[in-house]
Amino acid sequence: MNQDSSPTLRQILAKLRKTDTALTGKVKTQPVLVYRHGRWHMVTVTVIIDAAMEAVQGIRTVHFMSPYRARKTVAEWLPYSELTPFEEVCPSFQEEVAAKILPDANAYRNLLKNHLVSVAGGYTTDTLSVMGDPARDEDRLVARIEAMMVEGEMGPFLNFERSFQYIQEHINDN
Repeated sequence: MNQDSSPTLRQILAKLRKTDTALTGKVKTQPVLVYRHGRWHMVTVTVIIDAAMEAVQGIRTVHFMSPYRARKTVAEWLPYSELTPFEEVCPSFQEEVAAKILPDANAYRNLLKNHLVSVAGGYTTDTLSVMGDPARDEDRLVARIEAMMVEGEMGPFLNFERSFQYIQEHINDN
């Protein structure tokens, strides 16, 4: 590839920070990297259930990333990835990001109370485990999310089974 025409890692990171652009895999099966609220996130886009109880594409998991981990991941994935405007990632990606990548840990409290997000861990569906019960452990789960946001290490993540429409409808009813 001609280096004169390809953007540098620094330029790519700047574009991701300043625009509604994500780093997506060329084959669309790898996670998507997004920068929001001063933090890096790795999200998985897959089939979830919407408000009409139909299967749609949306954000299933949100992993928080440290700046170092994000830079390293972008550098490693670059040959297999491309910059993609939010509106081209999947239908309603902008809305999914707004509903699921929130500004601080406390903003997830209502989603936890209503069982619309869970704090999970594990590397495969066979090892997936949910941490705590929001009815009993809400403060502890919010503190855990805050630590995840600050540390940005591999490990626990937020797991969503519903679309942004379902979340908005359910939260607005309460």
